[in-house]
Amino acid sequence: MHSILLSLLALSGVSTARPDVYFIRHGEKPHNGGIGLSDDGLERAECIRDIFGDHSDYNIGYIMAQKPKKSECRAPEDFHLPFGTWHTCDYFKANRITAHTYCQLWNIPTFETQLTGISLGGKRNRPYETVKPLAEDLSIKVDISCKRDDSECVKDTIDDYDGEGNILICWEHHRMTDLVEELGYEDAPEYPDDRYDLIWTDPYPYTDITEIVSEKCPGLDWTPDDWHYQINLQ
Repeated sequence: MHSILLSLLALSGVSTARPDVYFIRHGEKPHNGGIGLSDDGLERAECIRDIFGDHSDYNIGYIMAQKPKKSECRAPEDFHLPFGTWHTCDYFKANRITAHTYCQLWNIPTFETQLTGISLGGKRNRPYETVKPLAEDLSIKVDISCKRDDSECVKDTIDDYDGEGNILICWEHHRMTDLVEELGYEDAPEYPDDRYDLIWTDPYPYTDITEIVSEKCPGLDWTPDDWHYQINLQ
């Protein structure tokens, strides 16, 4: 009987184990203020595949990103693409090309301001685009059910999660403090405006960010201080 009770307790401990939560910021924005990720942002999304992939110690089992606004593709009414009508919004989407890259490709920097209005997706879609390649690698459907400012929704999702593995959350950096505080850390830090590479570790019971490290993406986070950036907040 004693051994049975121990076995039940052991099983109970496994079933009630709570996941660690990792917070990251979306990839870099276009310099011209356009919607979606810049070329550096797309490169960071590829880097994140290696950081959090199935070979890593992060053991990601669930991925969340803020809910994007309705997808759209638009251009200024008075704008005409310079090299024929085949350069439509569908062309941009199909080739995953940013306005900045387009202007470099055709050596037409004067058109970049006009191209700013062309979007490859809805507003607030950067977090989703940042983790989408990783999610595809891990065969995980990204949870985009929570709006950017709805920290209570994020908390409820984490509380209800009973799957295997840990949780990765990719969000707009100004709202990350609110998410962490909603989970239980009363004095949560602020994510710096000039960084895109930081990973916040928030283990159960979610009352402290215990570690902040750099993603160390080659070519993006090359500064020596960044490569060794690690803060233990206790």
